[in-house]
Amino acid sequence: MAEPLIFLNNFSYAYPGADDFVLRDISLAIAPGTCTLLEGPTGCGKSTLLLALRGLLPQGTRRGQRTLNGSVGLVMQRPATQLLYATLGADVAFGLENRCLVPEKMKAAVEDALATLGVDRPLSFPVDRLSMGQQYRSCIAGQMVCEPDVILLDEPIAQLDPSGRQQVLQLIDEWKSQGKAILVSEHLGPIVRPVVNVLWEMDKNGRLHTGGEKKIRGGDNATTAQKENTITAINRHDKCYADDVVFSLQNVRLFASPSRQLTFDFDLCQGQGMAILGENGAGKTTLMRCLAGLAEPEHGKILFLGASPTLCTVQGRLAYLLQDPKKQLFETTVFEEVAFGGKRCGLEGDDLDKRVHHLLKHLGIDQLHATSPHFLSYGQKHLVGLASVLAGKPQVLLLDDPFAGLDKASAKRVIHLIQRECRERKLTVVWTSHDPATSTAWADRVCLLGQVEQPQLSGENTTKKGNNKWAWYGIEDNKAAMSSGKLLVCCTVLSCLAFMAKGAFILALLSSINGLLIALVAPKPLRLLQKSMSFFLWQSGLVVALYMLRFGGTQGINPGLLMAWQLFLGFWPGIIFMKISNPRETARVIGRFLSPRLAFVFSVCLRFLPMLLAEMREIREIQILRGARLFLRDLRHPRAWADWLHCLLVPTLIRTLALADEIALAARNRDFGCLPHRTYWPGE
Repeated sequence: MAEPLIFLNNFSYAYPGADDFVLRDISLAIAPGTCTLLEGPTGCGKSTLLLALRGLLPQGTRRGQRTLNGSVGLVMQRPATQLLYATLGADVAFGLENRCLVPEKMKAAVEDALATLGVDRPLSFPVDRLSMGQQYRSCIAGQMVCEPDVILLDEPIAQLDPSGRQQVLQLIDEWKSQGKAILVSEHLGPIVRPVVNVLWEMDKNGRLHTGGEKKIRGGDNATTAQKENTITAINRHDKCYADDVVFSLQNVRLFASPSRQLTFDFDLCQGQGMAILGENGAGKTTLMRCLAGLAEPEHGKILFLGASPTLCTVQGRLAYLLQDPKKQLFETTVFEEVAFGGKRCGLEGDDLDKRVHHLLKHLGIDQLHATSPHFLSYGQKHLVGLASVLAGKPQVLLLDDPFAGLDKASAKRVIHLIQRECRERKLTVVWTSHDPATSTAWADRVCLLGQVEQPQLSGENTTKKGNNKWAWYGIEDNKAAMSSGKLLVCCTVLSCLAFMAKGAFILALLSSINGLLIALVAPKPLRLLQKSMSFFLWQSGLVVALYMLRFGGTQGINPGLLMAWQLFLGFWPGIIFMKISNPRETARVIGRFLSPRLAFVFSVCLRFLPMLLAEMREIREIQILRGARLFLRDLRHPRAWADWLHCLLVPTLIRTLALADEIALAARNRDFGCLPHRTYWPGE
């Protein structure tokens, strides 16, 4: 029998500051040419075990031994923060840069990895425009190019559509034939089992139990895929009276792209449930945001209770659970997190306690009521997020992939709770999913989004101006009129002058210079000015509110505005630089003056600051839906100021710290810093 590539012997682990062990006496050997499936309930420690096998656990209490006889690649559960560069090709090549592969060999390796995973996008495609499933496949490609001996996949199936699942299973078979060892942590085990050799089960106490070796491979996977690909739209309620209509979609198209012209024209009534199914990138989340009034369709009209949905019209009536629930969490305990929505809908005292414990009990997490929601597992955060949006007793509930990270028992509890709410309160529910078997059984309507047709590229991944086949997807020729080095120097000087400025005249002069810079070098100056002014308004509102809180009444308005103006001019050159410059070129420019490590840190900050600003906007939208007073008009009322601090700034700060930790973990996972020097991706 071949020697195991990775081995744990009586391994136990507790996180820093924790009393209880998350992993207890784990003994596990993974042999080459085999696929091991790891199953277990939500929150039992499966992701922690994968981090232990990769050697990425933080300092804590450890016992036992870990032996490694090869290189290990890990694809973690949440893909967005594992993509460290702005463009697809540069990000997949990140691990090759850290291993000092010569640039001439990078492009072929990156293209082969992306082709194998079925990611049909140009190398210059922005990673932020990929769907979550496409991002996950890109993360796998980023590990594949480094050719690890052991491959660890955390919840890969839940992130992917049926075709993506098939590709991953075929890839596992190829890896096995090459002598690689694969460990898959997955709640949807039956889909993976056709390629599995060994099954392990983890209990809720963090102990590992053998599930035996899989000796026979059946055709379950092919059957499952066939069923998933033959789902058709259903409508179990043919008659819908006008007074019962909650959503009315009239000739709605989500995208302007000629290849994505699917039109929606139907009504959804009170008490009905609708499942939105479709492959990665088909527009499921886009449709959900349009229903919530957070975005507008490209064509047609959506009515919510007879009017166009906006944050103002849906507040208190509609609740929305995001695909990534941790963006919605801001309280110190699970109980307070869930109770927030109940308080805003008028519940208090015993009624509030009963409502919160009722939801937590039916979701199987009542024992976590005094625990901080920020230290829970991904699946447990999903359950807390669901309870928090249900606590306010909304008329409509939107759930974006609500079963991600949940085991079978937890998913059943979610379904039973929602069905109960639908019966008792005539709750209308819309949810997205990749799992037709779970979603269609209890749906009154299934909305099946069409297949995404990809533009066919010929030759190189670049296109001529005026004939850009990827223009519908945001891929345009955005070359700045100034080099990254000169632009960096110019923006740095403007930022320093802003912090040194005294008086409104100097601030006005600097504002004019920044505006002139945008007009001269920005490919789309009006769009950049619009985004800059939006940022200025939100920043000014927060600063003025804090000044009014500090100095009282109208006395804080003028100094608050002046300070907000100066702070904005300090940040504005950075915004201009981020929007215009190429992060890869920026890292090279900064690398002339700083070490490669510091240059990378700077470029990553440029990469993720826009994401953080976008998440801040998303946090505000979701908190408004939960009842928070975060409209600009609310700043006129002092009682609303606490919401700006508690419901917006606190979760943003928490998200910033969490994002920094996730980025550092992702960089270590891809061998950043393993060698004193790095090479660089040659470009698209």
